[in-house]
Amino acid sequence: MKLEGYMNAEIAERRNRSERTIERKLHLIRKLWLHIHVEHDRGDDSMDNV
Repeated sequence: MKLEGYMNAEIAERRNRSERTIERKLHLIRKLWLHIHVEHDRGDDSMDNV
């Protein structure tokens, strides 16, 4: 939903979750994406350090 342009508060309301929960989940997703990107650039597909 975030990629569709929804604000955190809108996502929280639609998913019946707190806005803070949405923020935590988005932070985790960004962290995972960054890890995958860095590991891919290094040629290592391991997710052991997430």
